[in-house]
Amino acid sequence: MENVTIKKMTTAESKEALKICLLDYLEANFKKAPNGNYICPFCNSGTKSNATSAFSVKGNYWKCFSCQEQGDLFDLIGKNENLETFEEQFNRALELYPNITSGNKLPVKQVKASPADESKLKERQEEVQNDLIKFNQDVNKTDYLIARGFSKRTINLFMLGYDTKKDRVTIPYNAKGTYYTARLLNDSQRYYKPSTELLGKEPLFNADAITNEKPLFVTEGALDAISLYEALESVSSVALCGCGIYKLIDELTARRFKNTVILSLDNDKAGKEATEKLKEALKGENINFIEAIYSMDAYNTEAKKDVNELLIANKEQLKADIEANIELANLTLANASRKQAGSVYGLNLKEYLKNGLFNHDLSFFKKYKNRKTGFNNLDENFTMYSGLAVLGGVASLGKSTFAINWADNMARAGEKVLYFALEQQPSELVIKLITREAYLKGYTAITNTVVRNGGNEQVDEAINELTAGYEQTANNIDIVKCDFSITAEDIKQYIADYIEQTSIKPIVFIDYLQLISTPESFKGDTRACIDHVVKVLKTAQMENDLFMLVISNFNREAYKDTVSFTSFKESGMVEYTADYVFGLQLAVMESEDIKNAKTASDRNKLIFDANNKYPKEVELVSLKNRNGKQSFKCFFKYFMAHDSFIPDFNSQYDYSKAKTANKNNTL
Repeated sequence: MENVTIKKMTTAESKEALKICLLDYLEANFKKAPNGNYICPFCNSGTKSNATSAFSVKGNYWKCFSCQEQGDLFDLIGKNENLETFEEQFNRALELYPNITSGNKLPVKQVKASPADESKLKERQEEVQNDLIKFNQDVNKTDYLIARGFSKRTINLFMLGYDTKKDRVTIPYNAKGTYYTARLLNDSQRYYKPSTELLGKEPLFNADAITNEKPLFVTEGALDAISLYEALESVSSVALCGCGIYKLIDELTARRFKNTVILSLDNDKAGKEATEKLKEALKGENINFIEAIYSMDAYNTEAKKDVNELLIANKEQLKADIEANIELANLTLANASRKQAGSVYGLNLKEYLKNGLFNHDLSFFKKYKNRKTGFNNLDENFTMYSGLAVLGGVASLGKSTFAINWADNMARAGEKVLYFALEQQPSELVIKLITREAYLKGYTAITNTVVRNGGNEQVDEAINELTAGYEQTANNIDIVKCDFSITAEDIKQYIADYIEQTSIKPIVFIDYLQLISTPESFKGDTRACIDHVVKVLKTAQMENDLFMLVISNFNREAYKDTVSFTSFKESGMVEYTADYVFGLQLAVMESEDIKNAKTASDRNKLIFDANNKYPKEVELVSLKNRNGKQSFKCFFKYFMAHDSFIPDFNSQYDYSKAKTANKNNTL
């Protein structure tokens, strides 16, 4: 018989031959709509939420007429598996379809495997299982996994191994070891995956971790999913590993997953794009999800692309971040359940106690029990649990300054702040913050006027240094400039969008209530306008479990009397809906001098003098505290030129060390 030599294909020939595998790749990795057309993996065209069928396949090319993505097999592999270069895409295609370039026949449409084929597949899987056991026994012959931050316990639990002959780390996808991937240690091609013909279709990594009992982390790489376990053993995590988004969706729907997915893909362009695709796919299936948040500044490394790099940099911080993300996931699940139930729903107390929802709700009181306002005299009487707070006061008493001081305190403590500014420009608020920063550091020569207008060279240099030094705190404050057309609904939506984009629950300040616009139907009825605004803001606060402080003006009668609920303009909903109600007043209003004043003129003179005193002596009066001490008063000195409210006793700052100005107002 004549020997036949099969000529090895060139790269160009291999490329053309591989293109015909487009339909095989689509069938193995993507879902079809009920009409038989493929669902676009990039814009979800063809899903429940986007019912159009714009994904077209003609010959060896595909195109989505909805999102305009298009290409051949290699483009599809690159986009689906986050492979940016053609070399990576081409090598992956060779792995998936090795017979194409070896002279064998081109593949035909797959048919259902025969019992004999299934038997052979099972035999190959058993061989692989035995190999993986041996590789695990040889894992101590490389330090790669130890260097990646994994303990021996984790290595053995996930049956990670080392193939000494091929110098690669093996990573089984499941406890049975029926599929695996390998990390090549000395090769330009980083990963190896068995072909579909060898071990069947690639499954989702660690799919058995999917359970309704816990939120589920989703990562790109298997080592990232394992890194989460290394940091916190109770975590549930899976990895896409390039197998396609819809493998995850299929597993979630097949297992009837009803908890929260925590998206923790790579922190790069490809990872962010994949996250957006996943979010759309999860929305289409009505699966609750959040994006994971990591305290990046706490990881002392430049390498922060994925979870494994975070593990290597700071394992304890990663554990804390995982726990925080789980807590946030639990909260969003509880809120989603309540929203699904509607505005009115029955709650059986036995079930409420039994199903853990009570403990979940209680956990938020415990979570915030140590959250401080930053004013130590206020902290002695008040705990910043979630709720709607209203701060009232007469004009020029410093309501906005007190609020921005409070916001500043929260930002210094690491909290994220949203400050809605209806009355003042962002520049005015920043001047207050820089002036306060100067005062707290003892630079009393730097007043708000000096910051605004500039001083001598030394003063200007000090201001520049203070501004630069304030950047870390400033990073925690977002000032939202609002015009007078903004409605409570706009604010509610902005907060919801902020939380969805960042997965962070901010401390919210709104300055101020009476400037928020209302629908035309409320025009002419001031009380109805205020009631509507307060109701919408309270809804936003409750839906997102926030601490929200809203500034309110007092009526004109309040200039003459002590703080009370009647001081608030049209205060019906404020009194009944707010969780916390505070009022600012001059301390003289409670003095014996005021009480003993013989005439209105004498009384007004005392108030006038107190209002012009430097610093002003001010009281913060608590009228309502739903979750603590009902009524109390805190005394402050208000240094107007320095935009600073200072507790009048037990001060947290040592002002005896403050630098004072000389006659020339220099430092």
